[in-house]
Amino acid sequence: MKRRRPLTTLSLSFLDAICCGFGAVLLLFLILSHNSVAQRREATDALQQEVAALEQQVLSGREQTAALGADLDQASARRQRLLAQARTATESIAGRSYDLAQLETDRIAREAHVNRLKADLKSRDEELKRLEGGAAQRAEEGDRLRAFPGRGDRQYLTGLKVGGQRILILLDTSASMLAERIVDIVRLRNLPAAEQRQAAKSLYLRLGSKNGIKELSTRLYAAHVSNKQIGHMFEHVAREPFIEHVTDFLVAHSGGEGTYQGRSMAQVHDQLGISYSDFLSAGGDVQTVMKGLGHGDEEIQEAVCFLVSFVPQVVKS
Repeated sequence: MKRRRPLTTLSLSFLDAICCGFGAVLLLFLILSHNSVAQRREATDALQQEVAALEQQVLSGREQTAALGADLDQASARRQRLLAQARTATESIAGRSYDLAQLETDRIAREAHVNRLKADLKSRDEELKRLEGGAAQRAEEGDRLRAFPGRGDRQYLTGLKVGGQRILILLDTSASMLAERIVDIVRLRNLPAAEQRQAAKSLYLRLGSKNGIKELSTRLYAAHVSNKQIGHMFEHVAREPFIEHVTDFLVAHSGGEGTYQGRSMAQVHDQLGISYSDFLSAGGDVQTVMKGLGHGDEEIQEAVCFLVSFVPQVVKS
């Protein structure tokens, strides 16, 4: 019986095969790993380029932001300069408007004074002509007598007993009965009789006394509140006290009885910052209300002239 050869688990052929397989796997791994490293490098280079481009964009954006900030600062400074110039121009316009109004008031007063002087001169010329014309007739005036038969005891006027041999009745129709001041006498004596009778009434009576002035104050409050330019000044002004104070003020200054006990015009308007434009707007309300109540131009002009006298106390800007 032949003897068997012993079996061996590892042989040189097997080891050779194992080594060849391991070498092939290792070679394959090296090839694949090299390709992936190259790809990663390429990807990294591309990302770095993108990062560099983004950083450049960021730097450019910062430079643009700094430039825009400088432009914004310049624009803001220019805006402040323009606002200051606008305020200066507004104040200058307001001042010139006030000066113009003062000049207009002076012009109107001078024209009225010149017209009064012309009327006075014309009246004096007519009076001189009348006196010159009547001088020739003075010698005949003594002959203009009228005889009344009887004993000279006669009632010529109802309720007036006139007796005696010589009776003289004087009727004063001179202009001195029209007013107390000489300026008003000269102004009124050349007016028609109807206007002379009307001029004898004070502004207080022509406005309808206290009831008429109270109605004027009531409507004036409503007009001021609805006025777009000055209405905001009356947001905290109570209606009834306003009407009461304005009524008392106008009554006292238009020829009515009593005295005004409230605050002065300067104290009332001190904190309001009223401009000349605001004052003109309020004056427009006064004219509109007076026209609505049926007052004539003479009363309106007299009231407006009275209000204009308070401009230095009321207008602050």
